[in-house]
Amino acid sequence: MANPILARIIIEMLGAPQSYIEKTMSTYVDKLKKTHTVLKTDIAPAEPKDKVFSTYAELEMRFKDLPSLLDFCFESMPSSVEVVEPNEFSIKLDRLNAFLNDLQSRLHEADAIIKTERTRQQLLDINTINVFRRFLLHVVEQGPKTASEISHYVGVHPKELTPFLDKLVKEKKMKKDGDQYAHA
Repeated sequence: MANPILARIIIEMLGAPQSYIEKTMSTYVDKLKKTHTVLKTDIAPAEPKDKVFSTYAELEMRFKDLPSLLDFCFESMPSSVEVVEPNEFSIKLDRLNAFLNDLQSRLHEADAIIKTERTRQQLLDINTINVFRRFLLHVVEQGPKTASEISHYVGVHPKELTPFLDKLVKEKKMKKDGDQYAHA
């Protein structure tokens, strides 16, 4: 093995229910053992964290070289990596440059994915609001209704519903008479 590296790795997972996240972590660690040199394993029981459960695995792993460790980090996204051995690294300039370019390429790829997903989410939000607004208009086509009555149809609390209704009134797509909303 050229320049072997011993490292302590922490991998965290969130999920629910508790039994599922514990089984998922155990399965993931078993999968790592088939493809990597895992010397020690300690999996913590899942504990409640807000509405999900959190667990982590502490692993002691050996990697054949620095690129292998870095590949593992990119693929597994551990929350913590502590190199135990060796105490020092020596890396040739061409390998350092290759690594830095690979790092930049992966960061740009991740950034592109994030931007694409953010744009998709924004479009989904816009479309959802448009559908919701059309549904509100449809509800009042059947006759004037209060925010509480409309709330019954759409499942949104009247306090959260009122800004949408008031905006439709301002856009002259709805009219308000007292506490009742009607189609304009």
